[in-house]
Amino acid sequence: MKTTNARFSAVSFGSGGLQKIGRVCVRLGAVAVLAMLTPREANAEETSFVTIGEELQANITSANAEVSIIHATEGPTKFIDPQLGNVPQLEQLPFKYNNFRLLDKRPLVLQKGSAAPEIKLVNGGSLVLTLTDVKDGRFHVNLNLAKGGSGMNFVASNGVPFFVAGQPYKGGVLVIGVTVRK
Repeated sequence: MKTTNARFSAVSFGSGGLQKIGRVCVRLGAVAVLAMLTPREANAEETSFVTIGEELQANITSANAEVSIIHATEGPTKFIDPQLGNVPQLEQLPFKYNNFRLLDKRPLVLQKGSAAPEIKLVNGGSLVLTLTDVKDGRFHVNLNLAKGGSGMNFVASNGVPFFVAGQPYKGGVLVIGVTVRK
């Protein structure tokens, strides 16, 4: 399997809009990935996410996830599929694509420490999510796009989507949106 070094930026969405919070280098199998993370600011008035109370965190062994597979392309005018609903993060993605069409939406139940059923992607790839922990009111999720790979770890706020993009598909890229809720 060919491995490549990929560099991507972590980005935060707070009330002040898009903020670059750092660069990360990873080794990935045959795919470059752009990762969009959820709000990370410590100041509560700067963020728009909902956390889970400490007393509930210790008892959480599962969570509900919704996975959206989106085809991003470049077009003469902006278009966001109405089936996606209001997702302002798509308009803030730092790449040239301005058309976002929902290809598939799947509900999943994530069990802490166990891989969820594999989702086949339209480009022949696959996606596996694992809930690894719940800390500080947020879900720690591993997203794996390569069989046998270690995947990428994300910290997701309750009900706030995170995005991974970069797999080529029909003149654009696939954008994978994941929303985790208790």
